[in-house]
Amino acid sequence: MKKLVDYVPENSTVLEIGAGTGVITLELVKRGWSSDRLFICEYDQDFCYGLQDKFPGYPVFCKDASMAHTFLKPNSIDCVVSGLPLRNFSATFKQNLVASLKHVMKPGGTLIQYTYGLTSPLPLLRGEKRECIFANIPPAFIWQYYFDI
Repeated sequence: MKKLVDYVPENSTVLEIGAGTGVITLELVKRGWSSDRLFICEYDQDFCYGLQDKFPGYPVFCKDASMAHTFLKPNSIDCVVSGLPLRNFSATFKQNLVASLKHVMKPGGTLIQYTYGLTSPLPLLRGEKRECIFANIPPAFIWQYYFDI
């Protein structure tokens, strides 16, 4: 899902949630995001250790993304890049996630999400389907959401 990074605004401060093995993280680093502009969040401890090894010096938070407001400053993030499988999460988790992200997002912030379904996995926010990646199996969609704070 390297294509996802095409939608991240240049010179933005980014929070990546659901970083997993670091595929998107690596692409962000390759494209110039430094450790003071890229924050990595992953809940799974094994993935966390791997991310800390792969990206020394980058802040890796081994925490639940819906608690971002507890480990990031208010209005500190321009863009959230999400690899979370949001379709698998409860409505309550999604509500908590959006509330927490609103707290850390700068006005006009955006969330870039990929998903395998045809419909929005995050209907709580205003968003638009940006692209379908047919080369991915199964095909994946990139959604961009807007924080109208």
